[in-house]
Amino acid sequence: MDTRNFSKTSINIMDATWLVYFLMSYTLGNLVKYNHYITTIMIMVMTACAHSPKMKLKIGGKARPILYYYGLFSVWIILSWLWVKTSTNDQKTIVTSCIEITAMLICMIDYIDNSKWKIQKLMHIYVQSTTVFGIIYYISSPISTWGNEKMGGFTPIWRNSAGYYFAFAAGFSFYLYMLNKNQIKHGQKKLIWIALLLCVMAVGTGSRKVFVQIALIMLLYVLLQKGITKKIKMILGAVILALVAIGIGSQIPAFQSMYADRLLDAFMGMKSEDGSTIVRSYMRVFAFELFLQKPLIGNGLNAFMGWMAGNTSFLLRWNISAMYSHCNQVELLCNAGIIGFLLYYCYPVVEAWKSKKCYYKSYNRMGISIIASYIILDYGTISYYMRIYLFILFIGMMCLKVEDNVE
Repeated sequence: MDTRNFSKTSINIMDATWLVYFLMSYTLGNLVKYNHYITTIMIMVMTACAHSPKMKLKIGGKARPILYYYGLFSVWIILSWLWVKTSTNDQKTIVTSCIEITAMLICMIDYIDNSKWKIQKLMHIYVQSTTVFGIIYYISSPISTWGNEKMGGFTPIWRNSAGYYFAFAAGFSFYLYMLNKNQIKHGQKKLIWIALLLCVMAVGTGSRKVFVQIALIMLLYVLLQKGITKKIKMILGAVILALVAIGIGSQIPAFQSMYADRLLDAFMGMKSEDGSTIVRSYMRVFAFELFLQKPLIGNGLNAFMGWMAGNTSFLLRWNISAMYSHCNQVELLCNAGIIGFLLYYCYPVVEAWKSKKCYYKSYNRMGISIIASYIILDYGTISYYMRIYLFILFIGMMCLKVEDNVE
């Protein structure tokens, strides 16, 4: 619980800073030179300014181990640069991203300070900024690009990443609604509609992963509820809602032309003409084979992309450029070895496991749902140096830390 006496102005400054931080990260990305440095410095300076001269930055309490966890992992990733054989352009980016994420985590811990209310507030800010970003994303993207690789408008965000952000924001909105449903206010009722809007935005990106993602994020939370009847009612409601949405969508020609083939691919396997599923399965195999060459410490920072750059026959065959493996687990094993893999996954898994005895408590249920879905979804993305992805994981871990607090 936050016992420091922040002024109302200071609180508003901190809230506005987090909102701007997310929006700048979404809409500008790498389009503006040094944008990541600017946003990181901004959030640290504004966090410091919100404190009075006698008020110390607070990174203690139950959340401090989270800082040790990611700090230790970051040190290992940076050290792995020493034994990598191939140099790539992204190695410096990964190192600076790890440092920036550590700075972001310090500001998060200070802002939340073991407070349930502050966690809810930061989740609200994430939902608001993602909704605004979604509106910008769709308005700036020509309709002809919706659901395909050209979608994104003037933002630098790839549609799979956008779908990921929208789906987790929808989940956060759903969690916030469930947390407050018993004392629901008129203003809080909009949360469920925002969740539905964000689900539509996620599906609209054409990313096949978002269906699994939305189902995981929300169903895990429902399954951790007490009472069989409540679970059945909520699952049936979700299934009916999904069937109605698909039924309506199937009658819209524009929806069919943009999304029908990709939706079929999601359930029919690797029949996609673009071959993306096949290419990614190959890359996972290649990454795992490289891991077996140096299983303990890995091949070094961003080694897989360096290896891909040298495999010109594969790149020419599939008409692609060198890229990561699209699987965080094998990417870490390949680049950082078993040590890096365990440093990244052990702590959140152990914390979630320790909380399973009290899974029915609201914040434990929310934290376990976020961490479990995050780790499962890592199979289809790279997260270990992505700021917004790790913000989501850190929120899940902080939820487990505040459950016993009384406010």
